[in-house]
Amino acid sequence: MIKYCLNKYYMKFVSIGPDGGALFDSMVSDKPAFVKFHHPQCGHCRTLAPEWAALKEELKGADLDADVIEVHADAVPNIKSSCVRNIEGLPALMMVGKGGEPLAEHNGERTRKELALFMKRNMPRSGGKRLRKKRMTRSRKKRTRKRKHAKKRARGKRRTRK
Repeated sequence: MIKYCLNKYYMKFVSIGPDGGALFDSMVSDKPAFVKFHHPQCGHCRTLAPEWAALKEELKGADLDADVIEVHADAVPNIKSSCVRNIEGLPALMMVGKGGEPLAEHNGERTRKELALFMKRNMPRSGGKRLRKKRMTRSRKKRTRKRKHAKKRARGKRRTRK
């Protein structure tokens, strides 16, 4: 277990092995966490490994009272928390609240910046607030809709030409 003191909160970066299910349950019972479930033989998991390692540098100075946990897939059967029921494939990236309740699953890009942004948006901050996405104004929604329709029309024209 590696412990980094980033600011007044302690953010732990922990790697849990195949027989660490009880350790995972004890960690998420006290504090929320950003969790990666992985297996070393999985190709996608190996591709994600460098970005996950770089996440430590990305989170320096973040005002988050949470842990970052990496869990080996063989530990999943020994975990009693409800968050493991939702795992469909590996690697699985999710926010887990106190008590092991799943908060959100990451389905976006797997870059260090996107992972850090996902964690910051979905984790409670020191003041108990969560970062929210900016609401779209009406004009911005309109522009987005126009772009989507233009793309659909362009795809339809391409299909008919062939």
